[in-house]
Amino acid sequence: MSDTHGAWVVRLDTDGGPGALEPTCSAATVQEFELPLGAGAVRWAVRSAAAITETVAALLPSFSDVPGARTTLRMGVEGGVLGILASIQGSTPVDPKRTPEAEQSARDFVHRGIPLVDVWSGVRYAHRELLGLLIELVTTLVPADRAAAEIAHATRLSFEFVDSLVRDLGAAYSSETERWHATAAAVREELVRAVLDEAPVDLNAAVTTLRYRLANRYHLALVLWPEDVSTDRVATYLQDAAVGYLAAAGAQETLLVPQGRARLWAWGNRPTPFEPEAEPRARRSPEPGRRALPEGVRISVGTPERDVAGFRHGHADAVEAYRVAQAFRHLDAAVVHFAAVELLALVTEDAARVSRFLARELGGLAAGDPATRDLRRTVRVYLDSHSAQTAAGRLFVARNTVNYRLRRAEQLRGRPLTERQLELGVALMLAEATQQARPS
Repeated sequence: MSDTHGAWVVRLDTDGGPGALEPTCSAATVQEFELPLGAGAVRWAVRSAAAITETVAALLPSFSDVPGARTTLRMGVEGGVLGILASIQGSTPVDPKRTPEAEQSARDFVHRGIPLVDVWSGVRYAHRELLGLLIELVTTLVPADRAAAEIAHATRLSFEFVDSLVRDLGAAYSSETERWHATAAAVREELVRAVLDEAPVDLNAAVTTLRYRLANRYHLALVLWPEDVSTDRVATYLQDAAVGYLAAAGAQETLLVPQGRARLWAWGNRPTPFEPEAEPRARRSPEPGRRALPEGVRISVGTPERDVAGFRHGHADAVEAYRVAQAFRHLDAAVVHFAAVELLALVTEDAARVSRFLARELGGLAAGDPATRDLRRTVRVYLDSHSAQTAAGRLFVARNTVNYRLRRAEQLRGRPLTERQLELGVALMLAEATQQARPS
């Protein structure tokens, strides 16, 4: 009967136990859609949106190449999946404005420089992937004699929802583009990008526009981002964190350049050098007049350098530290200094080459099982001293255990541990880091 169309949607679910993905949509949006769909269907939407986002990002490099764009994309996809499920379940197209994250993501893409054509292509690819998932589910959740009708029902309503969504996204993108180009923030960002790109810039005019001196000053560069992009007033939290951190480091002038809603470039300057690897007191027990960093904010810190070149170099360092912190989940400190991850940044610029290097240097010793990881740790500790006795003491195991592990490691590697020891040491470090970067 027609009144049962879409009833199968409420039966969707996925594992909601430990490790389940958290929604990127706001709590208000999630709550609104849990009422008609149920918590299980919402969990399914969150997980499916994350998988669809990875597919779209692989098809459209702009979402992968621009830092932060993938997270914004996932938020928009998640809102769209919820809207389509609600449309199918309710047998009428849902107004896309019920999922404000979709329009919010379109506005965010303006600030990140994602072309509108890529936004529309992303919607089309995401819709294709979702429809494929839904058709597959219908064949398992609906009796065979009803499957064709349910597939037609889901297809029609999903296309009607997407047609409305595309119109809304286009309008939101256009209005934000007009507003953005009319603001002083756009002028400031264009000028900053010109400086970073080493384009010819009138430094005297730049000081007036930016209200920040570039020449004859030492610069400390930051990149800030939130752990939870759905947090209300996230942009304000990032700006507060940047101002507080730079003030605690002794900066006299600050420059803030938002990169969308969920990422911020920041600089601070002073006439004298910053402390090497400065750990501002804002992160310790704050003194009177000092402000602690807001919870949930992370910061990558470049190496302080002088003049316009230092402005550029410090920013490049901070961006690299941000990339490494995003790639390796074990780097979970609130503040990530480039100097602390410089080697990791250097050797992971080419992920494919890293994989080949690990396979060549470690062989079977690159496996991710617990026993092999113990072997790698034993080898790393042994290489520090080349003494089985010393390694045994540091690992709290018997010397014979160390000798056995070393022999086993050589078997898995396929050659002696004495060959290419420098490369072996780097490979062991990389293996541990990349193993921790992989999702469990």
